Amino acid sequence: MIEKLVAGLAVTIIGTLLIYAFKIKQLYLVVPRLFSSSLLSDNEGKIVEVRIFNRGRNAEVDVQVTLDPGVSYEIVAATDSTSSINSSIISVPRVPPGDDYSVLLLVEGGVFTNERISGVSSLTTKGKIIKELGDVPLNVGKTFLGLLAFLLLSAIPIAGIEGYQAWEKSKKHAHFVELTNALDQSWGGLEEYAESDFAKYYSSGEFPIHLLEKHRSGKRVVLKFRLINRAAAPLKVVSEVDILLLINAPKTWNYTEYESKTVPPGSTGDIEVNLFWPKGEVQETEIIFYLSVGAEKFIKAITHVEIDV
Repeated sequence: MIEKLVAGLAVTIIGTLLIYAFKIKQLYLVVPRLFSSSLLSDNEGKIVEVRIFNRGRNAEVDVQVTLDPGVSYEIVAATDSTSSINSSIISVPRVPPGDDYSVLLLVEGGVFTNERISGVSSLTTKGKIIKELGDVPLNVGKTFLGLLAFLLLSAIPIAGIEGYQAWEKSKKHAHFVELTNALDQSWGGLEEYAESDFAKYYSSGEFPIHLLEKHRSGKRVVLKFRLINRAAAPLKVVSEVDILLLINAPKTWNYTEYESKTVPPGSTGDIEVNLFWPKGEVQETEIIFYLSVGAEKFIKAITHVEIDV
């Protein structure tokens, strides 16, 4: 539920930012060229290019550039014939979206610098004066879309990996459930085994350890397990019995808590578990096995064996 709320909020925020990015006004003015001399003037006049940029998504109309009235100006060339100058104000009727407009001015009576530009504005917004041509920003909407596309493209491999991992996890969980059902609950703690690469060597419902036989000799009960190694690396199996069985055994009893067996690749082997178990009522004991093969160490599996001999 929380994830859906967060996702919905994120979509709303991104959508709002996208709408804002495409509606924002982007009117800029820059002086890219200042010619040191002009053949059009006998009074050491200078030619200046004034360039108006509209990076927004809508046309800017009634654009006006206000200049310092301390010098005189004359338009000598422009992008088209629609521009005009009245005293110290340049007027441009319309600058299309994503376009720019250039005006060449003849400046006489003083040195021209950016400080002589008081401002630039249109009918709907106030523009910004930029010092360098290369500093004129790109369209915010396109930039935002480009960034969003980059983030989405960057996220695709991550989403793919996470999707694959989720699929692998679900597949391993299904294998765990299938394996548990096939073994009729005789084994437990198989989560780690079901997720291991070692388990992939065995078919559905198959397990590398199964009880082969059990027999009694006096107070000793011997459980023999068959080990099946289908991997390409040696399989080492260590069995562990309940420590209480060891404590309750007589001191003269040759008895260890652990037994181990290594089975070569593609082979089978047997491991025997000896229990001190005086004959009495039918009972059950738990035996823990640890499997190590290749880089995977101590994969745990637990079985419960009914002592009925």
